Amino acid sequence: MTTGPSFFHPLERLPDTLQRLDFIIFDLIPTVSLPFYLIYMVILLGPVHSIFFISAIYFLLLWISLFNMALAVILFSRSSSFFSLGAAFVFPFYQGMYMKCARFVSYSSDILFATSRRDDYVPPRVRRALFADEVGKVVS
Repeated sequence: MTTGPSFFHPLERLPDTLQRLDFIIFDLIPTVSLPFYLIYMVILLGPVHSIFFISAIYFLLLWISLFNMALAVILFSRSSSFFSLGAAFVFPFYQGMYMKCARFVSYSSDILFATSRRDDYVPPRVRRALFADEVGKVVS
């Protein structure tokens, strides 16, 4: 007999539970809700204003990235290279849109098709703990 999902597992330590809850609240929920937010934004603002809004967010993140780079140059007495300046321009798009889309595809495929069950990236001890029934046999 298996029970439903639970936030707490008897063999899981509190820091692991808190890390998992942090992942759910600050990573999983925002990533899965992103497409719905974008649709809502287009309905609310219209397509043209939505593009301006996303562009404004990009430029805000770009300024934060350039500020962080300038701060690192000042604090560590290093010179900034052309590559790091180019990375500062690409990073807001990469982190803000590309990785969110990649995480959405990954999370969705795992939620819908349980792809991590067959993934070698998940350590065997974790797969056994997650997908084992009470008798100890792996559920297929």
